[in-house]
Amino acid sequence: MLAGVSSPICLFGAGGHGRGIAAQVARVTGRMPIFADESLPIGTAVAGTTVSFVKLDDIGAHPLIVTVGSAAHRRAIQERAYKHGLTVTHFIADVDRFFGNPPGRGSVVLSGAVVNAETQIAEGVIINNGAIVEHGCKIGDYCHIAPGAVIAGDVEIDSDVWVGANATVLQGLRICAHVTIGAGAVVTKSISRPGVYVGQPARRMEPTVI
Repeated sequence: MLAGVSSPICLFGAGGHGRGIAAQVARVTGRMPIFADESLPIGTAVAGTTVSFVKLDDIGAHPLIVTVGSAAHRRAIQERAYKHGLTVTHFIADVDRFFGNPPGRGSVVLSGAVVNAETQIAEGVIINNGAIVEHGCKIGDYCHIAPGAVIAGDVEIDSDVWVGANATVLQGLRICAHVTIGAGAVVTKSISRPGVYVGQPARRMEPTVI
């Protein structure tokens, strides 16, 4: 499902994440998207389609999703898109697995992911393939929930958080902004300090002193 789509959707960012989303958009809608990318010339073939634009202000009426994996870059580009007055949409690959509130602008919920009732997804969020976000969760702006991650019910995650592949965040916890949770980690306590957390149970990695 795409929100507010009339003309072909434009994906800004033709890297691996963008190519993956392009394939899912084509499957769901039956219509190939087009790409914009500031580092590739117009006409470059990408994932069965082409790069049509190199500048945000050329995109015009095409609904836009920023398909850049880096949260900081995704945020910067999406904020530029707002300044240009562009229509930023969202994408849900499997509508029959999505039971939450409508996602924010620029967010994507990819194939096999499950989002349960009363969950709120903010702007620029990636819920990646096969992730599970249970009931009543709040996922902040520009978060990334990686493939196979499980967010249990009533979890609140602030902005700019990366939850690694196959990681688990247990019921009712709070995760502050600017946290990275490593692949396979199990978060058993709320996190109030930014940093990288790994292990089972997850603990903050202290900087190495050289």
